[in-house]
Amino acid sequence: MHELQLTRLFVYPIKSARGFEVSAAQVSERGLQHDRRFMLVDDGGHLVTARSHPKLLTVSTAIQGHCLIVTAEGMSTLRLPLSSTGAERQVRVWVDWMLGLDVSSDADQWFSEFLAAKLRLVWMPDRAERRMNPAFGPSRISFVDGNPLHLVSESSLSDLETRVGSAVAIQRFRPNLVVSGAPSYAEDLWTHVHFGDLTFKSHEACARCMVVNLEPDTGVIGVEPLRTLAGYRRHGKAVLFGQHLHALGHGMLEVGQRGVATGD
Repeated sequence: MHELQLTRLFVYPIKSARGFEVSAAQVSERGLQHDRRFMLVDDGGHLVTARSHPKLLTVSTAIQGHCLIVTAEGMSTLRLPLSSTGAERQVRVWVDWMLGLDVSSDADQWFSEFLAAKLRLVWMPDRAERRMNPAFGPSRISFVDGNPLHLVSESSLSDLETRVGSAVAIQRFRPNLVVSGAPSYAEDLWTHVHFGDLTFKSHEACARCMVVNLEPDTGVIGVEPLRTLAGYRRHGKAVLFGQHLHALGHGMLEVGQRGVATGD
């Protein structure tokens, strides 16, 4: 068992766009409220991410009242509702097809101009049916790659920075929860994480891709930290850092909360 403190919380309303930090967040089976409920797709309905459009990482998001505020260098401010009643369409995240609703022609034009590609912004309604890997649990999920929540440990990041020889922005890993208090990589052995009345099931490490090598503020690609991680965190073909979780209930998380992590 390890005693923990929740030190940071991040929400990413648009898949692959820049998220923002919050002091508290509502948790449901899909993850943190508003997390990855918007996504860009191409004409075929397939997801568009920073893997193919690194500049998407430089798009900033914020929530003000009932509006999603989207900004980027050289672009006018885009104000969008946090939900949509637009036209329905089937959209795809990797192998999963699911329901998405068009957001607005203004949003489509804004992103198409900024990323120099014909794109459409869609929103996932509550009735959309997409589930995580049934081997891990029954939770419905948003436009995440495959799991509702992602956790990174401060001590593991500190160890990585020592190996790299320079600071590594935690935003490169796009975590939802950041915790302190446990030894480096102790999260590999956790099965459950508890904060207050909320319990989270920890079910697999996160396999990292080239996106972690993209500088979050510019979208420029380098070789770190993936090169260093591959030297000591490789498991088969995957390079692992951080843990995927899903909540076993609903409730609030607040930065500063004390909790515990347990293993089998």
